Amino acid sequence: MKPGETVLVNYADGVVTHTAITASCTSTSSAQTPYKESGYAWSYHDHHLSAGCAGGTSVNGLLETKATIGWTARDFETVTVDPNSSMYWATDAKCKGSSNTSWHGLNSIGSSVTAQSATKTLACSV
Repeated sequence: MKPGETVLVNYADGVVTHTAITASCTSTSSAQTPYKESGYAWSYHDHHLSAGCAGGTSVNGLLETKATIGWTARDFETVTVDPNSSMYWATDAKCKGSSNTSWHGLNSIGSSVTAQSATKTLACSV
């Protein structure tokens, strides 16, 4: 891959993006499609930096619901990912009702989205 190129792969349970930042530095970011379990909505997140990256980065994992305009974060977790390492973490939100609600999980670095799952309707309102 050349610097600036990105490959997006959609899976049944999420999405993965692989990006060439420089000739020797790549990042891989994934966000799992949300699901409901034990009265909570959940999404899992992963981010990897290759050994050739000059430094680490902070990655935000968000679990969001559809709002009247745009999306609203229901959980937000920030992790630091160092070169030649991966971080795997979860976001969750307690269901306060069972109305059908649209959810998605996403990762971002600053305001740049690095991975966003498909939207999933769950019987889980907040």
